[in-house]
Amino acid sequence: MSGAVEKALTALKGNNLDKKVEAIAILEDELLDGTYIEPQDLIHLITALREALKASQQALSYRALTCLGPLTINVAETNQTYLNKITSQLTPIVIDKLGDNKDKTREVALKVLIDMWSSGNNLTTLTKMIRESAFGHKSWRVREQILQWIVACTKMMPDFSLRVWLQSIIKLLEDSNEQVREASKETIVSLFSSAPQQAKSELRRELRNKSIRAATVDFILSKIDNARELEREFQIMTNPFQGKETEQNWGEREKHINRLRSLLRGGAYSKFPDQFMVGVRVIMDGIISSLCSLRTTLTLATAVLVKDLAAYLGPAIDPFADNLLATLIKQAGVVKKLVAQASVNAAESLLANASYHMRLVNQLWGAMQDKSVQLRAYIIGFIKIVVNSHAARRDAIQRNGGAQLLQNCLKKGLTDANPKVREGSRAVFWEFYEVWPELGEALLNSVEPAVKKQMERDKPKNITENRRSHTPSTSRSRSRGPPSLRNKKSGYLLGGSSDSRSIDPPETEKYITRQPSTTYLRAKSPAPSIARASASSSSTYSQPRMPSAPSKSNNISTGKSRTPVKVPQAKYSLLQQLKHEDSAMRIDGIINLAQSIARKKAQSTPEKPGLQDLKKSPIPPDEELIPILLNLLNDNTPD
Repeated sequence: MSGAVEKALTALKGNNLDKKVEAIAILEDELLDGTYIEPQDLIHLITALREALKASQQALSYRALTCLGPLTINVAETNQTYLNKITSQLTPIVIDKLGDNKDKTREVALKVLIDMWSSGNNLTTLTKMIRESAFGHKSWRVREQILQWIVACTKMMPDFSLRVWLQSIIKLLEDSNEQVREASKETIVSLFSSAPQQAKSELRRELRNKSIRAATVDFILSKIDNARELEREFQIMTNPFQGKETEQNWGEREKHINRLRSLLRGGAYSKFPDQFMVGVRVIMDGIISSLCSLRTTLTLATAVLVKDLAAYLGPAIDPFADNLLATLIKQAGVVKKLVAQASVNAAESLLANASYHMRLVNQLWGAMQDKSVQLRAYIIGFIKIVVNSHAARRDAIQRNGGAQLLQNCLKKGLTDANPKVREGSRAVFWEFYEVWPELGEALLNSVEPAVKKQMERDKPKNITENRRSHTPSTSRSRSRGPPSLRNKKSGYLLGGSSDSRSIDPPETEKYITRQPSTTYLRAKSPAPSIARASASSSSTYSQPRMPSAPSKSNNISTGKSRTPVKVPQAKYSLLQQLKHEDSAMRIDGIINLAQSIARKKAQSTPEKPGLQDLKKSPIPPDEELIPILLNLLNDNTPD
């Protein structure tokens, strides 16, 4: 028996903690030097270290754990027949140490487990123990750490078989602990990103067999798929869209529509733009036919897909914009309100993100001749999107006749037989006037006096005569990747990171949530000029919230100088402010609510100047206030 082994065994039998720790440290150095240990001494040493690992003293337990790695390597080189004894007696304790609260203890335990695997000659027993004890351990941290062990073994040992562990890893995708689920997803993506095609096919098969949630599967596949896989996906989608829609294929069509949307939101376009556009071109006819389907669920799914395609592809959707807009306009006039609204949302996203073209405006002019009041009302909203989204090209639009055609659409809307269409047209006219003041002035002077009087009554206070300094927030970008928020006023672009691989939670939606067509036709306010002045303060083209100063002509007509005056908030209740369509008004409502609550809690605090009177704006009851605040939490406005 060597001196270090004898000293360690003697110390571990005693009660002196310091001597135990010192003896194990000396033994560790001896093992690293390759000191041979007699078989009978080895048996006693394994038992003694096992008891030390279970000790309640953290210093002793940690020192015994650090000694296991050198012991395993030493025995593998000198007495391989005793490796199974080390595995059977010490592995369960090492697995438990993976769940320790201290990082350094977990790191050492992970390294010991790697040494046991790399040194073992019979891995069947070790595999069974890890699969049963680690993957099914009651501590979530152990389940998380064992995934790191698999990743480390894969990198360090080329012959490490991943197939043995695949089912256990996939099972953790549905673990009760969120951190384990996330670690499992990251592990699979890390291991299979560069794996051969056969391994990826086996992974897909296992994911289907285990009935893993679709969102999780889509995330994993979007991360590991390559361009060839994307092409294969589109080939699979092609068959159900061939021929007419039937009872047998409409369900498959809906499935592939949702799958295409998952690929889009998973970053397939930003990674493989050429292959993605080729695939979209192949199935575009099927997408258009699905928009006109009699199955409501299929139509709704397709409309959402078109909305996402416009938001993500941007100008790349231009080749399909003509046919898509014609179909969406047709669907906007149908009786089914769900289908009509979904089609309107998709059309607004398309008009906001696609490049301007005269053909699109021609379609709007044609739709203004339709007999459907519902459709004509929606077209007025579409005109607003075109004006706000493409104001940066106002000179080019005017040169090719687009501005004049928009003027004709508004003129027809201003004299429409339906009052809602007329009211919506008056609201949009003043936005048109800001971009093309000469055409707006000509239109204003060409209508009948009664119509002109109504238009001037609805004129926002911050509209100035012959305004030519109309500058959009940003110019249109043609770079590929997830779209950015470039038109705050229209609210139809995606807000997100520039990282092409980032995935929008999904979960929480970041784009196109506003229902614009209904807001264009809002009921007339008792003080429309004040309301519109407030709304225009959040415009893309007038970023400050305070209304701009009136023009000189206004000052002359009144005979006295006028200074910018903030819209009086007292004309709105807290509920009206919080539900207002203008983001600046909603922000003021939140501030007023916070001030009211703070003042209510501090009854003795004197009222500060400038704050809203509680009697004028009482705090609404919880049953009314809570739903509104929840909606504001999901508000897509950056402010």
